[in-house]
Amino acid sequence: MTIVGARVGFLRGDYGHDLAENPRFPTWPCTFDPMEAYRPLIEARRAGREAVRLFLCEGGEGLRLGADGAVTGVSERLLHAIEVIQEGAALHGLYLYWSLLDASSVEEGDAVTGSILAGGDAAARFAERVAAPIAKALDPQRTLALDAVSGATGESAEAVALIGDAVRAEAPIVITAGASAAHLPAVWRGGKLDGVDVRGPLATRAELAAALEDPRVAEERVPLFAGDAEAPDAPGYAAVFV
Repeated sequence: MTIVGARVGFLRGDYGHDLAENPRFPTWPCTFDPMEAYRPLIEARRAGREAVRLFLCEGGEGLRLGADGAVTGVSERLLHAIEVIQEGAALHGLYLYWSLLDASSVEEGDAVTGSILAGGDAAARFAERVAAPIAKALDPQRTLALDAVSGATGESAEAVALIGDAVRAEAPIVITAGASAAHLPAVWRGGKLDGVDVRGPLATRAELAAALEDPRVAEERVPLFAGDAEAPDAPGYAAVFV
C-alpha cells in the first residue's frame, strides 16, 4: 500500500531558517516554536495524509562554519527541532521524509551547499560532521527515508554516496536522492542509493529498472518514492508526497 504524504517543505515560509539559524545570513531570525511545528503535522493528518516531507539544511541552515567557510558541525537548535517534530509526528501517527540538502539553493548563490555537492573534502566534512549527527537524532520508527540531496544530478552523486555512508553507519535509514528522469541514472550509478525518488512524471517499476539498467529496481525490496508528486495515484510506490 502506498503512503500518501504532504510536502510541507519548511515552516511559515521561512526557507533556510525555519528550524535553526543560518550562518550565511546571521541577521535572519529563527523563531522555531513547537506549536508552529505541530500545526502542519496536524493539518496533514486532518487531510488524511500519513507522512510529511520536510527540509533540514536547505540553503545552509543549521550548519556551523569555520572562519574559512568550511563546515565544522551542526547546530544544536536543528537537532532539537528534529526531536520536537518527531515527537509531534509520533503523537499524530505520521511518518517523516527528510530532505537534507536542496540543490536548487546553489542557483540562488548558496556557495556552501555548492561546495558540498561538488564532492571531495567539503562533502566528506559535511557527511561526518552534519549528516552523521543528524542520523543519530532521527527516529528509525518515524523515518521513511532520508533524501540526501533534493534535485540531485550526476555531479552531486559523490556527495550523495558520502552522506549515505555516514548515515547508515549511525542508523538503519533508507537513503534516496530526489532527481528528475534525466539525472536519475547518473545519481543511481554513483550515489549508492537504497531507494529511488522520482521527481516529475512517474515511471513504473519496470520502466525505472530499464532506465537505470539495474534489475534490482524491478524488485520490491528497492522502495520507490515520489517526493514531488502531482497526484497520489502511484501503484508500486512506497510513498508519494503531494
